[in-house]
Amino acid sequence: MNFPKDFQVACNALLSERIPPFPRKVRDRIIEEFCPDSLRAKIELIKSSEPDQDCLIRPYLGRRRRLEKQSKYKSFSLRNYPLHMDQIEKLKLDGKLYARIMAETLADLYWRAKVDANDIEFVLAPPRDGCMAPSSSLGSGILGEHIVWILDFDCCRQMAMNEKGVEQADAIMVRTKRFGRSPSIIFSGEAKPFWDKEVQRLVCLDYG
Repeated sequence: MNFPKDFQVACNALLSERIPPFPRKVRDRIIEEFCPDSLRAKIELIKSSEPDQDCLIRPYLGRRRRLEKQSKYKSFSLRNYPLHMDQIEKLKLDGKLYARIMAETLADLYWRAKVDANDIEFVLAPPRDGCMAPSSSLGSGILGEHIVWILDFDCCRQMAMNEKGVEQADAIMVRTKRFGRSPSIIFSGEAKPFWDKEVQRLVCLDYG
């Protein structure tokens, strides 16, 4: 099928697809590990929750959970589940590797795709069925085979490859609350050394 000649011009395209959710055994393990004590009596009901079948995980590399004497949680949901740094450590996941992948992705968006990465989000999820590149797979005894996905490109805008474009990207980095948290927070605290190291390495890469 061809478009009419008047519409046959070069333009940007946005390809959408559904990110596959984590399987039941992974969801059950996360619930068993992190469901608040106040909701333990309902754990089997939580495991059978239909909405929680759409389970994606948001890695919060620059934040730990707040310790409270008594949990205030009234519910427990796996939809867009926030996985904080202390949880990443408990599950023996590689937070440094996640930071590196995120840094490289941002660099690719800035200097190859030439967009400002406005409002994108990073999530952990399984790879596409039968379409996984070996180098992109992250193994884990808890999460199984998974990769870092990015979503929500609808607010991205083109950026100039000059100082003005850098200022545009920098303003968004500070202003945007990516996956619920500003990137300046995500790559701060205990994650800051990971991020600083990646910045030093990425500025030396050839994106010409």
